[in-house]
Amino acid sequence: MHKRITSTERIFLTQRLATYLRAGIPLIQALDLLRGSMRRAHDAIFADIMESVRNGHPLSYALAPYPRVLPSLYRQIIAAGEASGGLSTSLERTADLLLRKQKLVRSCASALAYPAVVCLGTLGITSLLLLYALPKMIPLFSGLHASLPVSTRILIAISSGISDHTIAIIECCGVLLAVSMVLWRIPYTKIGIESILLATPFLGRMLQGFLLSSLFLMIAELLESGVPIIRALALARESVSNTSYEAGLIQIEESVTQGMHLTASMRLLPKQYPRIAIQLIEVGERTGTLPRSIRMVSEFYEEQLDRDLAVVSAALEPALLIITGCIVGFVALAVISPMYSITQSFSL
Repeated sequence: MHKRITSTERIFLTQRLATYLRAGIPLIQALDLLRGSMRRAHDAIFADIMESVRNGHPLSYALAPYPRVLPSLYRQIIAAGEASGGLSTSLERTADLLLRKQKLVRSCASALAYPAVVCLGTLGITSLLLLYALPKMIPLFSGLHASLPVSTRILIAISSGISDHTIAIIECCGVLLAVSMVLWRIPYTKIGIESILLATPFLGRMLQGFLLSSLFLMIAELLESGVPIIRALALARESVSNTSYEAGLIQIEESVTQGMHLTASMRLLPKQYPRIAIQLIEVGERTGTLPRSIRMVSEFYEEQLDRDLAVVSAALEPALLIITGCIVGFVALAVISPMYSITQSFSL
């Protein structure tokens, strides 16, 4: 099995290839230049692609056996460019689409990075105090028969419980993880979890914004490349990571095939497609600028997602600092306060 090419490598590949072709370098030589700049693990892939192109096959056909290099959605954009004689332009479109999708993912990841680091730091400090510092002090506290504060007694009970049942806790965590993975693979369970997440206040709006922004971006790029609307919906459906939206796109695709307008099909799914998105797309249907209207909707939800992520980040930072301070302060107080009790017993 061939190793997956990362999103950064995929962007590099399409940008470089578009640049080489724009400069007038023949496709075979351009692929050979790319082959020299990629990892050795992908050398056999590029050799096979180059051989297929030498035999007279289009680039999109040569890429078809390697969906890990370039998924079908992007290959369709390239195929449309080959049919119109604008391969370099279609590669630039592909690179732009990849960059936009990467930006969306990185925006979400960067917004979650700070909370994740703070939570991991809090967990690390608390675990160090509970599992290393406190157990060394328990014999001292017990030997002096001093009256311990309530916070210290609670912390000792937690520390002893974790130390005495470490293996059982690890096994339970492993079982929960395995059960979660199995449940996530069951379609009905996955749909239920996704529905709950989408119905969650604020979080649901951000998830929907991410889905709609990436979905409409893909459809707009395909339509602008000359791909028919039904084929564009099918390709976009293959790239959607949400089961509910995937099922909804199948319904929309069937309705459009039967002659219904795209916006009329979307109105049948009001929970997935807000009214404002449908209204903007409807303007494009009436004026003959559907790809442009769909791109505007994608940009609208991308900007909304950026604003929501900024709000979440601004709200989480002080909240996490307060929670972290309370947890660490409680643990530190529970460890240090017995020292005062011991000192008082010595003075008496």
